Amino acid sequence: MTKSILIVSDQSEELSLLANRLGTEHYDVSKASNGAEALDYVESKRFDLICIDIQNTSPSSEEILASLKEILTKRTRIILKKDIAPGEKDINICVGIIKKALIS
Repeated sequence: MTKSILIVSDQSEELSLLANRLGTEHYDVSKASNGAEALDYVESKRFDLICIDIQNTSPSSEEILASLKEILTKRTRIILKKDIAPGEKDINICVGIIKKALIS
C-alpha cells in the first residue's frame, strides 16, 4: 500500500522540489502552502506522515501543530524540518529522513 505524505511549507519552490522527489519514490504526496490548507487536507484524507516547515509564518508551525493535534490519529507521524536549499544534497537528506520515519 502506498504511503501518503502531506508537506506543509510556505516556500513554494521547496514545496515543489520535495513533493516531486517524493513522488518519484512512489509516495502519494499532497502539498499545502499554509496551515489552513493543511487542516483541510487532514480533515478529508488520512496521512501516514506530515512534514511541516518549522519556519512557516502564517499560521506558525506551532499553531499548525496545535490544530493538527486535535484531529489526527495516533498513527500519523509528524516531522518538522527547516528550510532546505534547492541543491540535491539537502533534498536527499530530507527525503532520507522522511523515508526512515515511515518505516520505523
